[in-house]
Amino acid sequence: MQISNRRSISLAALFVLFGTTATMAAEYCGPTAHSEKYVDLTKPISPERSDGLGVVVSYPDGTSIIVGDTTGGDIVENHDDHITKVDQNGKLIWKKLYQDDGLGFFLDATATSDGGLLVSGNSSVTRIGADGSILWVHSDDRDEPDIYESAFESRDGSFVLVGSTPDPGMDRFLGLMKRISKSGDVIWNRTFDQVFVSFLKTAVESKDGAIYGVGTSGSRMSGGEISGLVKIAPNGKLIWSHQYEAGVNDVLSDLALLDDNTVVAIGTARSNDEERDYLGWILKIDRDGDQVWENSFKTGYITHFPSVNYDSAGNINAIWRLMLPEFHDLKYIECGYIYDELGNSIN
Repeated sequence: MQISNRRSISLAALFVLFGTTATMAAEYCGPTAHSEKYVDLTKPISPERSDGLGVVVSYPDGTSIIVGDTTGGDIVENHDDHITKVDQNGKLIWKKLYQDDGLGFFLDATATSDGGLLVSGNSSVTRIGADGSILWVHSDDRDEPDIYESAFESRDGSFVLVGSTPDPGMDRFLGLMKRISKSGDVIWNRTFDQVFVSFLKTAVESKDGAIYGVGTSGSRMSGGEISGLVKIAPNGKLIWSHQYEAGVNDVLSDLALLDDNTVVAIGTARSNDEERDYLGWILKIDRDGDQVWENSFKTGYITHFPSVNYDSAGNINAIWRLMLPEFHDLKYIECGYIYDELGNSIN
């Protein structure tokens, strides 16, 4: 069963089910944008409590699962997590509440082939069944635990986790990638030196089993960021690592795998001039890690949660979300761009 388990795909369901969108003139996104929308996600799932809308995962049967948090008025002292399943019309199927930070302050969620999902959190990855039950939790009891940014189900049925881990005795982080079994046991554990990638954000698996992971380098500690990409063999061995720059504070945060096993990475940056404009940034990388092409555009506003996917027509669909000063995390301008495999923008 083919699962749409990338956040870039699943967020669209949230806009339809719970958001308010309106197509606007290209006032913010620029003349080459394919679409520009105002998105309002402030409508709560349940009226009696403050339910945050987090990540939405879509399934082939039209249902969606929403992972969010319920603060009950106090985000620190009374913080619970919820998982809600709805049909294609937004009608509630079931809802589960996980008390006392049961999902570890989730950061992402992805679908699994059995209709469940993986929830990645600050200190754990939780395997959720199709009925909302917790099957297992992968975590550790250290004072400074690993941070899991995302996870996905591998072609062989195991799971790959990515994030960062504290470097013992050092004031820094190392990039982290793990493969764990269906039951949650560690198969291999790989860390990456600060020079390569200190904070892995997400990863994709190619048809031959290789894993591409993208994130930022440890130069974050000195006030600037450089993005890096690693390629890992199925057994956890590092094949190569490369870094890429568009300006300053370069952050690549999502990936899409193309049919020829090349990848497209998307992120944000600041222009390398006096203006320090915010940039939307996308580049294509070949199987050896070399850059094939790149595109960028000035947004003028802080840009959050870029996402990308590759569709059956051979188009690369990219989204950047602009946070205007009068907006906040649940209200933003969504800029949609479509590129062909040569990097040409399609209006």
